[in-house]
Amino acid sequence: MLKHLSIKNIALISSLQLDLGQNLCVLSGETGAGKSIIVDSLAFVLGGRADKNLIKSGEDSAFVEAVFEIDFKDETANALAEYGFEADTTVVLSRVLNVFGKNECRINGRLCALSTLKAVSSSLAEIFGQNDHVNILKPDVHIKILDDFDTFENFDQLSALCKNYRELKNKLNEYGGNEADRVRALDIISYEIKEIENANLQIDEERELSEYLAKVANAEKIAASLNGALAYLTDNYVVSGQIWHAASSLTSVMHFDKDLAEVFNRLESAKYEIEDVISILESKLNDCDYDPNLIDNTNARLEVIKRLKKKYGASVSDVLDYLEKAKLKYNNFVDAAASIEEINAQMLDFKKKAYAISEELSAFRQASAKRFCALVTAELKDLGISNATFDVSFADKPKFDSFTVSEKGYDNAQFMFSANKGEPLKPLIKVISGGEMSRFLLAVKNITAKIEKIPTMVFDEIDVGLSGVIAQMVAEKLANISKDYQCIVITHLPQVVAMADNNYLITKSVVDEKTHTFVTIIDRKQKIKEVARLMGGENIGEFSLKHSEEMLEWADKRKNHKIL
Repeated sequence: MLKHLSIKNIALISSLQLDLGQNLCVLSGETGAGKSIIVDSLAFVLGGRADKNLIKSGEDSAFVEAVFEIDFKDETANALAEYGFEADTTVVLSRVLNVFGKNECRINGRLCALSTLKAVSSSLAEIFGQNDHVNILKPDVHIKILDDFDTFENFDQLSALCKNYRELKNKLNEYGGNEADRVRALDIISYEIKEIENANLQIDEERELSEYLAKVANAEKIAASLNGALAYLTDNYVVSGQIWHAASSLTSVMHFDKDLAEVFNRLESAKYEIEDVISILESKLNDCDYDPNLIDNTNARLEVIKRLKKKYGASVSDVLDYLEKAKLKYNNFVDAAASIEEINAQMLDFKKKAYAISEELSAFRQASAKRFCALVTAELKDLGISNATFDVSFADKPKFDSFTVSEKGYDNAQFMFSANKGEPLKPLIKVISGGEMSRFLLAVKNITAKIEKIPTMVFDEIDVGLSGVIAQMVAEKLANISKDYQCIVITHLPQVVAMADNNYLITKSVVDEKTHTFVTIIDRKQKIKEVARLMGGENIGEFSLKHSEEMLEWADKRKNHKIL
């Protein structure tokens, strides 16, 4: 349950600390006082849409923190463990939004992704607002409600079959899928293998070709440099000849000194080294006369390599790796006939079993739907839609050939509704009004709350437009849900306020030329005044207070005698 809510700089709220109690917590106050801001703040910290307009005017950021109390055994503890958080009896969610739209989410003080915050919070609280009924209109949700209402015992078996079927399908795809797909894949792979093999790629070829073209592009500069070097070595006199003369000068005396003999040897080696250098430079100079045909062929070859890299890998090495894999894949496809036949037989077997269980699931759902519809219809009668007719329409059973293996079975179902006697049933989304939608949602929640086990449910003015006996029934239904779960309700109905276990009065006032929202926990005496205000406005007299006390006594009796 939600124990504490801390809000800073959200809309009209500068700073608010709200402690919440168990069972039915009701927030009331004048229209525009800021009741829905509190719900928006809670939705924000639970991972809802972050709008910069939430931030209070003149402030740089908004902050909301929600403290929940949980049980070690509930789904939240499992979700925390799944995302690497230590499970405790207290879960603290917080979220900051700045004016630049940047979010910062935390669970128990540790930074986390928004998706993680949503995943954990989904088992903590659920919000139902005036504009939040759209989900219950979706057929996918209808199936989920039925499945939650009464659990099919073979769901795990169906899930296992679907998992095995998908694994085999993926394996079949590795062999090219069906026969037609496999033949097409073989043609493609064969073409790719031939294209790469015909190119006869070499690992260092691209580098060598690129270096050659770089030389061609700089041929004039290279030739000038070579001619300069040769000029220094050969013009006026040949350096190697001068070194030879220097060595000859030592021949007559080097036997007197071993160091001179070493110098002679070095000079002689230098002479041969210089002659070799001159030979290399002259050869390189001759090479500067490049063949235009060779240049064209080099460019064409590089284009081939570039095209293959674009198709098969970032480097020549990657292209060659792709070739080896393609050859292996081709051989697997060619030799796959027996394996494919075996896989198809296994898939057919799994599909037959999944189809049989889906038939059982469909029959189970249709039986559950009858019980569910009877309960919802009874709830709707209590809530003043006395002539309501409610049913679940199931699509025709698909033939085996068109059956798609799924953990959900093959059912397509949607809720059908008629509010008036004699009117035909039509899809819920097309015929239900706003006022009827609120009561329909409350009827469903009154049935499914114990199944869904969401510890905190928030109802934001879903009782708008109701009064009299219907308002009393809404109050009783909310109290009924709150016996086992915390219900936080924003309301204008005096009957709901009277039924509350914990009451909170929302007011707004101007402080320092700015409007602020405040929340006050009210006692029984103040509660009587609030109920009287909701029944008759600001002019509260003796009779309205008396009437208010009688309504609180009615609420006490309904709760104490458990006539809910």
